[in-house]
Amino acid sequence: MSDTQLSFDQVVNPEQTQSISYQPIKFDKTIRIAVTGDVRVTRAERRIIDTPEFQRLRGVKQLGPSSWVYPTAVHTRFDHSLGVLQMVDEMVQSIREIVFQVPVSNGQEAIIEITDTQRKLARLYGLLHDVTHVPFGHTLEDELGIFPSHDAFQKAGTHQDGLDRFELLLGDKSQIGQILIEEHGHEFYSRFKNIFVRGGRDRLQHSEGGRVVCDEIIYFLVSDTVCADLLDYVKRDSFFSSIDLNLSFRFLKFMYVADVPIASLRNERRRRLVIRLWKPKTGRARRDIMTDLAGLMEARYMIAERIYFHPTKLIVGAMIGRAVLEAKRLRCLSAEELLAHSDDSLLRELIDLDKLKGGDPEEQKSRKIASKLALAVVHRRLFKCQHRYTDKSFGRAGDNVNLKEDALHALKDADRRRDIENEIADWGGVNHGDVLVYAAPRKMNSKVADVQVDWQGQLVRLSDISDPVLSNRLKTIEAAHKELWGIDLIVSDELSAEQREQVQFAFEAKFLGRERARECYMQLARDVIDQEEKFSNYPPESKRKTARTIADKLAEAGLAFHGKASVRTRIVELASEIMSDRL
Repeated sequence: MSDTQLSFDQVVNPEQTQSISYQPIKFDKTIRIAVTGDVRVTRAERRIIDTPEFQRLRGVKQLGPSSWVYPTAVHTRFDHSLGVLQMVDEMVQSIREIVFQVPVSNGQEAIIEITDTQRKLARLYGLLHDVTHVPFGHTLEDELGIFPSHDAFQKAGTHQDGLDRFELLLGDKSQIGQILIEEHGHEFYSRFKNIFVRGGRDRLQHSEGGRVVCDEIIYFLVSDTVCADLLDYVKRDSFFSSIDLNLSFRFLKFMYVADVPIASLRNERRRRLVIRLWKPKTGRARRDIMTDLAGLMEARYMIAERIYFHPTKLIVGAMIGRAVLEAKRLRCLSAEELLAHSDDSLLRELIDLDKLKGGDPEEQKSRKIASKLALAVVHRRLFKCQHRYTDKSFGRAGDNVNLKEDALHALKDADRRRDIENEIADWGGVNHGDVLVYAAPRKMNSKVADVQVDWQGQLVRLSDISDPVLSNRLKTIEAAHKELWGIDLIVSDELSAEQREQVQFAFEAKFLGRERARECYMQLARDVIDQEEKFSNYPPESKRKTARTIADKLAEAGLAFHGKASVRTRIVELASEIMSDRL
């Protein structure tokens, strides 16, 4: 547990707090959406919503490939963005209402405010936080690594990935950027841009009304561990996927703003949300709020299990990903060009690639693969998962190497993964594009445990509090998340049983270590020797010993293979040499 005592950079003199007043927002329009209900927006927000750049989000499904599993999961980033705007405003209002009413556990008053200007910034950041998303964005960026993440620049200052998309859609020359400047001025726009680009990393101090405020709190209101983004999508995704979740967000009434030490930044402080889990007057825990937070984490797990890691969703994502990768390699598609597409228009463009003429044989093959896969997705002629490899699959190998990490490293790069898929397809004697590999990212949706809480006069992470009941629940959920991980070997449903078997053989010989490769090559060597007429007169024991020797040689050769036919030829050559020596 951290021993950091709660303390506050008091940006407001306590004696002045009673004179603080909040100005009401002037609303221009009401939009009614499912789950949230009425969302009231200002004139600036309404103008932004009406831009083509924001309207594009109507065609980008929130859950991407999951609609092939749950037909009603067709809600979009458009309505999710409106929901986040409403949720972050509710959070701001809640913090404002109780900021002077409920003491923190060490007796100090939580007097760090969210000002009127910051409220407007929070609403706009909530509205626009997903505007740079592309169709099937999480699949193509975070899961398959085909394009850089749209928000990589938010997480690391050295990253430029996604900044070009920000400038295109939200830069000061963009239509949305111009609206922000026209409605609120250049200084306001500069603060908004800093929140979007730097809010997750830097201290964003600003002078407002003679006081110092820190705008990074706006970023964390929307994009932190317990935040408006999470609270909207956990309800929205479960609703449209017909997953019955009974969630309570009562903890919204027990939040305040504090300066939190960031260990990774040498304990530099950032202004973030803290949830009160301790009653200082009675010295007792707020067990109802602890239960709500644990329930939120359990809900995240259920959504991950039933939606994000659903086997069919992963298959559809792998098929779309390989089609998009072929288009990217043909220079027919870039991350910026994806911004012009909805989910449906992207699939149509991929299907139409096969209509293009010209190009060398490899380009023609790539166009055919992309078109075939996209058309199969649209018609729901989906591939099948031949086998899923979990932690236990790699644990059986017994080699002195970290096989799982080696496999993940090899499969992380999209182009290298494509080469491996083609190599395995060659072994099985099937077409390129008929074998796909989905390597699930190791990042799991368990970060709710990182939320900052006020516990026994200290500022700690939820996962660090000294409560056995909650700790056991959190550990169980975290372990369950890890069980979702796996690498899926996915094949066309047109493959024969023998072809599927050979494809699986090739994958396991390549990735599951020498012991598993030796088993694979042993079986193949015995089959080849038994089928060859020239070895028919040799005794069974001699054949078995020869097969074992051949398997050892092939497995020790670095697990490389170049197709089943070439390996069969090599087996015959080795068998002839070995058996001749034994005569």
